[in-house]
Amino acid sequence: MGSKCGRALAVAVHDLRTPLAVIAGYLGLLARQHAGTLSRQQRELLANIEKAADSLTKLISQLSDLSSLESQTLPLRHQQIKLAAIVKEVSAEVARDVAGKIVLRGAMPRASLVGDEQRLRAAFNTIFTAALRESKPPQTIVVQQVVRPARSGASALIAVGEKTNVETLLKVPPRQLTGFDAPNGARNLAAVVACHLIKAHGGNTWMLRGQREGPGVMVGLPLKSS
Repeated sequence: MGSKCGRALAVAVHDLRTPLAVIAGYLGLLARQHAGTLSRQQRELLANIEKAADSLTKLISQLSDLSSLESQTLPLRHQQIKLAAIVKEVSAEVARDVAGKIVLRGAMPRASLVGDEQRLRAAFNTIFTAALRESKPPQTIVVQQVVRPARSGASALIAVGEKTNVETLLKVPPRQLTGFDAPNGARNLAAVVACHLIKAHGGNTWMLRGQREGPGVMVGLPLKSS
């Protein structure tokens, strides 16, 4: 995304927020029955409209984050993060919300990095949720955690998806991997923002080159202490 496109996106976000705020205000008045008593059918229709407005609000927020990430102006906290704890907790949350199963493998008890814990949680939540929803019934995915040492410093690799894809992601040479981002793999705006958030923490996201069947994504993050 070029600088001109980024600025245009920031303006679009600003212009979208104003009418949406007005719509939300009127929806609130209707919900509180300021315009008269609502029938059961009207309340159900209003609830559907409010749900759609909430989805649009989230979409605009994601556009705003993407614009800020592209321009490197998104404020990120710098706090010590225990990566294994985030992976474990997000896995449990996603499995509960999607009504599926996530099998955790591997361990990285000492893996830590400096970054924005809340935003990293959101990124992992988006990636794990997409993988679980794309998995075949019964909805089950594997999350494999590995710490890889290197001269420049250790890195954490978190592979998520169906078992065979996860195993392949962790053993194939880099030339067989491709970036997981738009238009490769990242099928919605939330996934694109998640990939950019990982990059903002010095990491990256990959998928198998030519991957056709089942979910499979690998996240790499450099480990460091404050």
